[in-house]
Amino acid sequence: VEGLRGWGKSWVYDVQVLAGHPEGTITDAGSKGWELWTYCLNVCGVSLPIAFNTWVLLAMLACPVLAYAAARSFELPPAARLLATGMASALLFFDSFTHWAWFVGMVSWTLASCLCPLTLGLFYQFMRTRKLSHAIGCALALGVGHLIHPYTFFALVAPIAALYGREAATRLRGRRRGSCN
Repeated sequence: VEGLRGWGKSWVYDVQVLAGHPEGTITDAGSKGWELWTYCLNVCGVSLPIAFNTWVLLAMLACPVLAYAAARSFELPPAARLLATGMASALLFFDSFTHWAWFVGMVSWTLASCLCPLTLGLFYQFMRTRKLSHAIGCALALGVGHLIHPYTFFALVAPIAALYGREAATRLRGRRRGSCN
């Protein structure tokens, strides 16, 4: 927040933190969404500690909603959507690894991980329907995911490539059938 206030940049050098090393390295890269959230709420008059902690609340409340939206984007029936939401909630709130991630401060990674299935679902819908609304939704989810945590790319590159490859193979098979007739 001090970097945004003082220099208009979130990537700043602080000699008190990691002396001799720039702060904006891998450890800082996953906090940009959290930093912007805290900064914007603080500009709106919310105290820094409360603004900082509301990100954690947002992440905890958003994950079940994101799970439901992802299940819906994959066109699961309503009962399966609720089951997927319940299972994601159970994983989020009762799994020991997730508790460890929260404990060590990987709140942004947890939130980005909850956003990944929705991003993939929107990409799936775009590949299936070619609707611009799905492409825009996927791009927005992907952009927000990268802002929350840059490792979103590594989590999504293989499944998105697989969906794209599947669609390309399907279209190629369709063209071959059409040329043989």
